[in-house]
Amino acid sequence: MSDTSANYVSKPEFRLVSLGLGAVVVATLILSFPHGKTIVTANSPIVLTGGSMTAYTTSLANSSWSALGAGYCVNVNDTSEAKFTGEDGNSQDIALGTGPWTIDVFGHTNSGDNPSPKGFELSPQLTLCGSTTAGHSITIITIGSGGGFYASQIPTFTDRPSAVRFKDTNCGRDDADLCERLARVAVNGTPTYKCHTGDCSLAIGK
Repeated sequence: MSDTSANYVSKPEFRLVSLGLGAVVVATLILSFPHGKTIVTANSPIVLTGGSMTAYTTSLANSSWSALGAGYCVNVNDTSEAKFTGEDGNSQDIALGTGPWTIDVFGHTNSGDNPSPKGFELSPQLTLCGSTTAGHSITIITIGSGGGFYASQIPTFTDRPSAVRFKDTNCGRDDADLCERLARVAVNGTPTYKCHTGDCSLAIGK
C-alpha cells in the first residue's frame, strides 16, 4: 500500500533536513562559546592562556620556543605591546614600550581565590635567542619555589606551532589543576589584572 500522505518525507529529503539542522546546531554552539576562553591571535606572536597556564607561539613568531638558560626563548618582530583578555571577553591593551619590562603571570594557591607566588615571567631581549645578533625576542622562565615546566608539553596545532606549559610541583593537592590556573598578571612588578577562574588570556608582541 503506497503512502500518499502530504506529510510524507522521502529518505533523501530527510537526510537534507537532518544535515541542515546539524549545521544550525554546530553554528549555534560555536557562537555561544564564551569568547573569554579564546583570544584573537592574528596579530600576536605569543598567546598565554590561563585555564592551564600555557604560552603558545603563533604563525607571527619568527621561531618556536627554544630552550635558553633556565627557560625558553622565541624570536619576534616587536615586543612593545600586549593585551589582556578577561573572563568577560573584554580586552585591555598594555603599552610596554621599547625599554625593559617584565610580565609576571601567577597561578592560584591550592584553596580559595588567591594568587600564588608561582608562575611565569616574560621579558624582552634586544638580541635574537641565544645570539648576539640584534633583533627582538622574548624569554619565559618560571618564578616562585615549586614553579616549573612540564617536560612533555600539550599538543600543538598549525596556528600554534610550539608551547610551554607551567607546572606547580608542590601544589599541595592530588590534582594541581587549580594551582596551574591563571590568577593574576603583574606588569613591571605591579599587580594589574585578576583572573578568578583561569579563563583569561594574554597576547604579547606583534
